[in-house]
Amino acid sequence: MNKITMLITLILLISFSACFTLLNADQTKSVPKAMLYSAILPGAGQLYTENQTSASIFLATEALLWFGKTRFDNERIWTENSYKKFATEIAGADPNTSGKKYNILQGYLSSEQYNDETILAARNYFLIIYNDPEAYEQYLDAHLFTGNESWDWKTEENRLQFKEMRIRRQKYVLYSNFTFGSLLLNRLISVIDAAKSSKAYNKHHVYTVPDPNGKGISLNYEYSF
Repeated sequence: MNKITMLITLILLISFSACFTLLNADQTKSVPKAMLYSAILPGAGQLYTENQTSASIFLATEALLWFGKTRFDNERIWTENSYKKFATEIAGADPNTSGKKYNILQGYLSSEQYNDETILAARNYFLIIYNDPEAYEQYLDAHLFTGNESWDWKTEENRLQFKEMRIRRQKYVLYSNFTFGSLLLNRLISVIDAAKSSKAYNKHHVYTVPDPNGKGISLNYEYSF
């Protein structure tokens, strides 16, 4: 989200705030309606109950959280593309490698090292313990990496760099998920606050009424016990 997009969003929010306040002025506020507005857009329920301060806080929080989530998602995508390209160019990995295989790539210096360990473990399990050569061969066919699936990091530094890129990508996933959770929490708090604001508005209400003789408007104060 660039500065122009943020400016347009801010202008739209301000315009929405002004229109919303005008359309709902001088009315008794419905608690369910206020809660529904805030569930759709945090701060909208506060605009409906003319609580401008709280509305500004919730709307600003919503905008910042969406900005953060967009940034984290973009960083995740960029990091993921980077480590895939790194694995292809440095280790000779298959460009169509699955996510599960990337977990294996980061743990072994080469496909040969991985295959050797896999063969040893399979031999102990299928041949020595269960004496099942057929299952042994089937397991190797399913789990060994040969041909285009082979890879070699050449140095431990390359493998560790790849692993760090994968860890960084996972951090962005966690940040994005946390931000999404914060968006839901912001809505929940806004819904509760909107209900309180509507009740407070209906108890303590200042409103204007047009003069029936067309000589202006009168200012009225109403307090409900």
